[in-house]
Amino acid sequence: MNDLKKRTVMIEDLYELKSVYNPQISPDRKSVVYTVRETKKIENAYETQLFMLDLETKETKQLTYYKGNNHSPVWSPDGKWIAFLSDRSQAVQLYLLAATGGEAEALTDLEKGVSNPVWSPYSDEIMFSTKVGEKAVRVEQNHEHPQPYEVERLLYKSDVSGYLKGEYTHVAVVKLKNKEVTFLTDGPYHHSVGCWSPDANSIVFCSSRGENPDLSLTMDVFILHRDTKKVTSITAETGYFHQVSWSPDGSYIAYIGNERTYGSASMNDIYIYQISNQKTACITAGIDLEVGDMVAGDFHFGRTAAGIMWGSNEEFYFVVSEKGSVGIYKGNVNGKLDPVFMDNAHVYGVSVLPNCEKAIVAISTFTHPGDLYSLNLKTEELVKLTNVNDSFLKHVQLTQAESFYATSTDGIHIHSWVVKAAATNHGSPTILEIHGGPHLMYGHTFMLEFQVLASKGFNILFSNPRGGRGYGQAFTDAVRGDYGGMDYTDLMAVTDEAVKRYSYINEDKLGVTGGSYGGFMTNWIVGSTNRFKAAVTQRSISNWTSFYGVSDIGYYFTEWELKADIYENPEKLWNHSPLRLAENVKTPLLILHSEQDYRCPIEQAEQLYVALKRKNKEVEFIRFPQSNHELSRSGKPNLRTARLKYLTSWFKRYLKQSQ
Repeated sequence: MNDLKKRTVMIEDLYELKSVYNPQISPDRKSVVYTVRETKKIENAYETQLFMLDLETKETKQLTYYKGNNHSPVWSPDGKWIAFLSDRSQAVQLYLLAATGGEAEALTDLEKGVSNPVWSPYSDEIMFSTKVGEKAVRVEQNHEHPQPYEVERLLYKSDVSGYLKGEYTHVAVVKLKNKEVTFLTDGPYHHSVGCWSPDANSIVFCSSRGENPDLSLTMDVFILHRDTKKVTSITAETGYFHQVSWSPDGSYIAYIGNERTYGSASMNDIYIYQISNQKTACITAGIDLEVGDMVAGDFHFGRTAAGIMWGSNEEFYFVVSEKGSVGIYKGNVNGKLDPVFMDNAHVYGVSVLPNCEKAIVAISTFTHPGDLYSLNLKTEELVKLTNVNDSFLKHVQLTQAESFYATSTDGIHIHSWVVKAAATNHGSPTILEIHGGPHLMYGHTFMLEFQVLASKGFNILFSNPRGGRGYGQAFTDAVRGDYGGMDYTDLMAVTDEAVKRYSYINEDKLGVTGGSYGGFMTNWIVGSTNRFKAAVTQRSISNWTSFYGVSDIGYYFTEWELKADIYENPEKLWNHSPLRLAENVKTPLLILHSEQDYRCPIEQAEQLYVALKRKNKEVEFIRFPQSNHELSRSGKPNLRTARLKYLTSWFKRYLKQSQ
């Protein structure tokens, strides 16, 4: 269809779009199994199904049909089976499906469900994670005889799980022949699944087993020798290490992590542990490379981290975030690192097998929600394999982003983009969007929110101010201890440069919004300048002093990020709190917050709202029930669309946008 005849994006397109992710190549390299997620309007829920693509005939067939969530597929090494997770019973369980198709068979029936399945090398067992202990809860008990919650740990709640009640994650295995489940770990510690040794005699897992894990905040790598039950640590309780992978010949264990040198701003490195001499080398030491997918987005939630993927006994592949792009690098155990595929794109899924010249990758861009491709690892040739959103793209015009750099007052260059409104004129307002984290990055990925705003006649301005990832360790660390300082200056420099560079950006019609750290910065901006005529703050921080004790990460995140605590330097926490600036606010402000957000609890919004309302400021407050910090990405669909409606309506009202 001619682009002139295509319509623009609508909020309700959330129900039209599909996310394809988690590709897995079959051991014979002839097929790939993957997951497709749809958003169901009537059910107000998400549905995920498994599909298989024949790489030779290009034929696709659906493998699962249960109207729920079927995901996390993994091939058995012999290629006969596909294990996957499904919520078709009350808890998510592990299921087995013949590669030729047919009915799926449940392998587990555990009260708290399972996650992270990993096949044994001989295809006879599957390792997985499961929780043991009293179940975590999120909402208040509503029956006639509620019971009190007993809190003993420092880390007693989680934005993901709710209130933690003595529940720990452990590693177990299930045998295919009799469905017998055996636990491999125990004790009052959390464990995460790692990998098997090639001979299946050992497994690797990660755990925080220090004296006080809630204070140490470390994660170590352990080898469990199955015959002797001996557990050996290959790290020294000095950092946070995870995503382990054993080389095909059993000579090396690779893992990703960091020594927490810069707290939560620490960049990940790749480590290689050699079995024969029990020595570890940091392959990426001295190289300013951001290992992992650090893109902030609102569409591809639930994607699986790629980790280390061995291409041979000494070579491996991994993903890298760099200047707004996520691509693939190749490394070897001797420290040689080379880019394989780095484009203006977001590689959000990768599957590579040893001695294979091609990888299956999931790629998204500004103007494409995402599809699977075959990537030649030598020539970088891409061949598109799926077309899950073709019917949508045939009738809908997406808006491209243009990249530019702004120079901050100290000479630092800030990577920025502008998305031009679908129908731009000099009167079109411009919205400055600020990402969360702050240690994430905006990048070359599909953002439904940006497309919706552009379709409503708003230009979108977004950037990666200091604190963001993908621009080196010093850049990522620069925000710590300086929230509202040079990061604020960066954002003002980006706005100044955009106004100067693009004639269609009207300085008198500027709005600002952001979530989490972006919400903090939105609050800070409206307390520091009146140049923005409307603002929407989402899941924000307004008071660091109270955040310290109410957030699920408050006590350590505040110490890491502000370099202060409530004991020795409480004044610094207050000095960096936007609530302190409430009396300065003249910008009409809309506050959006989830009632069950334990990351940035809703009391942060309540404090800000009351402070502004008490001073007769122009402010409104929208509370989203049954929602946590992830509302904009994976919240209930009707509330996700409601959020976008509030967002666009507020800017339309105060920026005098005409349709």
